Amino acid sequence: MKAISRFPALLGPSRAFASDRSGSMIVLFALAAPIALGLAALGTEGGALYEKKAAVQAAADQAAVSAANSFNSSNTAYTIEGKAVAAQMGFVDGEGGVTVTVNSPPASGPSAGKAGYVEVIISLPQPPMLSRLFHPANYTIGGRAVAQYGGPACVLALDPTVKSALLANGSTIVNMPKCNIVSDSNASDSLTVGGSASVTVNAAIAVGGINATSGLVDNYNLAGAATVPNPYAGLSVPATWDSGSAQTIPSTPTATLSPGWYSGFTVNSSQRVTLKPGVYYIDGAGGDLKINAGAVATGTGVTFVLTSSSSKVPAVSINGSATVNITAPTSGSALGIDSAGVVIFQDPNVGSKQSLNINGNSNTYFGGAIVAPAAAIGFEGTGVSGTGHNCTQIIGDTVTFIGNSSVSSDCSSQGTAAMNAGKTVLSE
Repeated sequence: MKAISRFPALLGPSRAFASDRSGSMIVLFALAAPIALGLAALGTEGGALYEKKAAVQAAADQAAVSAANSFNSSNTAYTIEGKAVAAQMGFVDGEGGVTVTVNSPPASGPSAGKAGYVEVIISLPQPPMLSRLFHPANYTIGGRAVAQYGGPACVLALDPTVKSALLANGSTIVNMPKCNIVSDSNASDSLTVGGSASVTVNAAIAVGGINATSGLVDNYNLAGAATVPNPYAGLSVPATWDSGSAQTIPSTPTATLSPGWYSGFTVNSSQRVTLKPGVYYIDGAGGDLKINAGAVATGTGVTFVLTSSSSKVPAVSINGSATVNITAPTSGSALGIDSAGVVIFQDPNVGSKQSLNINGNSNTYFGGAIVAPAAAIGFEGTGVSGTGHNCTQIIGDTVTFIGNSSVSSDCSSQGTAAMNAGKTVLSE
């Protein structure tokens, strides 16, 4: 010790070095930098995964709503639409491990098994980046959405105050699972389903109240709704409808008919008639519109106008064994405004109290809108728009169902005016 103490100059620098702390932060930073950079990278990867998840969910939401809006087109249209929308948003089913599944009714969740709902599930693999050290397998990113079909209105009762403006009673069976029925009446029992009637619809909607037994089967009821206007309110019968000579139906076994005005319109039993495109004015003063047993009446681009040179509006009578397939024009303005899609129009300016009773069977199809804004419409028999057909709208002052009726309203190619009374919404 004495020897060392004799050389203080040698001890000074070593002691100063040992006590110097000025470079310690650099060392700590060098040690911590890789960890910090790794955490930042993982954060960036997590953000990327979150953005991808949000994109997948947005695609599922949009695909579900679009698929539901296509729900009434056909049994497969909603699947095609859902996958097409997902593809437009970058998620193509079967490519790059992407799967897009469209279910109706949904296979899971609160809406599982419910008609009128569409479920879309999108999933895809996402390879890890820096997180591969901790998570070597691919991530699975998924999105799921369920939309409730809003649906178009097939049936509209226009009377603003009367009770049971839209009525199904007795033992009638009404099957319209993809349609909405609407009453504009503000009465407390604006829309009524009573007795042992069975009514299956997408939705029952009324400005006033809904009075229904358990025979009403639907996805939702909406009372206190906004009024749905008559989209054909501007239609009118031209003053010159009966100018010239009346057309007649020949008594031959087969006949081709031309548009114009008819003093009554009767197709005889077992007769086959083909109607050329155009407007057929039926004068109730001369008779009704009748299609008798075994008769066949077909026509494309046809509108029947029920009017009169007196006060008698022609009735519509279709025998149970007759076959009718009449579809409306997809364009034209013969009735004052755009009358595309109208297959039957009853003149509201004839008579003081109108009625329009249409009976039919499974071979009866009026493709387009049946418009009788001043009439009490009644449906009797076993069919209005038949089976295997897609477009019938019914608009009257009041509407009553008697017997069995089946109506669909995929009118996208028929030219009818829209009657949107329900809105498709995301429910899950």
